[in-house]
Amino acid sequence: MPRKPNPLRPYTTVRIRRETAEKLRRMARENDTTMGSMVEILIRERRLEEQLAKIETALRRQEMLLKRLLQAVEELRAVGGVARREIEVPELEGLEVPDFVRENPWLAVIRERA
Repeated sequence: MPRKPNPLRPYTTVRIRRETAEKLRRMARENDTTMGSMVEILIRERRLEEQLAKIETALRRQEMLLKRLLQAVEELRAVGGVARREIEVPELEGLEVPDFVRENPWLAVIRERA
């Protein structure tokens, strides 16, 4: 049966291989921190790596779907099924939009392509 943590002694001993302890000690020294803090940093980094892996998977899936959609559009254009339409992009002057929207350089690019 595990012991209850003692609130007066918030630290514990962890058994790890000597070479692992040396690596951890070296990393802590290189990062100017303690071994305990280094463990916390490594745990956070691992969580971030897991999140990044999920994001990469989702991005790959999105990229694959986008390629399929583009291929389908090109196929439809080849048989005359999709025509380009002129889209009117209103001027932003005088509209109530935030500065970051009004001053966005991509709006000029979009306006030229429309």
